[in-house]
Amino acid sequence: MKILSLANKVPFPRKDGGAIGILNILEGYVDNGHQVTLLAMNTPKHHIHERELPIGLTSKIRFKLVDVDTNIRITKLVINWLFSTKAYILERFISPLFKKQLIRLLQEESFDVIQLEGLYLCPYIMAIRKYSQAKIIFRAHNVEHEIWERTAQVEKRFKQFYLKNMVYRLRKAEIGFLNQYDILSTVTERDKEKLNELGNRKPAIVMQPGFTIEEKPAGELTFPLSIGFLGALDWIPNQIGLKWFVDKCWPRIHSCHPDSQFWVAGRNAPDGFSKYLNHPGIQFQGEIENAHEFISNRSILVVPLLSGSGVRVKILEGLTMGKAIVTTSIGAEGIPVHTGNELLIADTPEYFANSVIQLLDSPDRIQQLGHEAFRFASEHYRYDKAVVPFLQFLEKQKEVHHV
Repeated sequence: MKILSLANKVPFPRKDGGAIGILNILEGYVDNGHQVTLLAMNTPKHHIHERELPIGLTSKIRFKLVDVDTNIRITKLVINWLFSTKAYILERFISPLFKKQLIRLLQEESFDVIQLEGLYLCPYIMAIRKYSQAKIIFRAHNVEHEIWERTAQVEKRFKQFYLKNMVYRLRKAEIGFLNQYDILSTVTERDKEKLNELGNRKPAIVMQPGFTIEEKPAGELTFPLSIGFLGALDWIPNQIGLKWFVDKCWPRIHSCHPDSQFWVAGRNAPDGFSKYLNHPGIQFQGEIENAHEFISNRSILVVPLLSGSGVRVKILEGLTMGKAIVTTSIGAEGIPVHTGNELLIADTPEYFANSVIQLLDSPDRIQQLGHEAFRFASEHYRYDKAVVPFLQFLEKQKEVHHV
């Protein structure tokens, strides 16, 4: 098959969950004998030059990048707030230039499948229908309005008021795009059920992220034990969760283990964030070159999410490497784990801090949790377990259509 994937950012470097999820799936298509083209918005926040893409990647996937300015403009935001009923966060990704490049590509080539990587590509469905006979797959990375609904719940005053209004607009848009595609693909069973409840009537399948998993967990414990957080720091749920951990959990952890170090890494940190993290025992690295090495060097990973939706790819990556992980119920959402077996789940500052302290008190428990995490990931999140069932599902849908 010839597959065209549309993305609202360039999924490279492979440092955040979104990029990892997109590239792993597309490479899975290629490894199963399919041709893949990626048409991606090259946004200011994730801007790269094509020459930066490694030959090992461009030899597999054909990249076509289109510069799109998605920066938030206060004037446009205010005009949208006063005179529009559409969600500004969605309007930012509606680009005449991107649409023009998409139409040109569809006029020049025929594709069997066009995959939309998330809600923000749905405004282009009408153009796809006009210029292509391809099957359209809506790959919902999450239930988008739910992320902001949960974020609004932990914000205050005007920001909460604005976010609640945006949630209303975004939910309306999300429901409006349902059934305009041919196939719905979600990353969790919960998201599939949620979108079905909202009105999806198209064939739906869960295609979870897949990973190349080593034969054994990454490395042995090194001392002193350390704690790590890795995530995109321009994503509001990560900012809120990290601040919650630093303000409400870290002081207790550090007082019990004054030699412990908390390492924080992530791209696009807001101005002043490094100053905010200037606490005893906290090491801020900012954007890092090698996420795998960062995770490998940490004894414990924390994912203190209080909002969000979909699945946290960084948790899955940690599981595949056999790491002890402490997260919240929202962080573990969509992953069929049991707290105390494959990872630890804690939803209050006291419980979260105590969970980390208990691990620091017991290196054997860290290793036990890590081994269970690795066993679980090997069983559920191997590369072939994600892509192959989905391709078989596509073939079955073709057969049904022909009948």
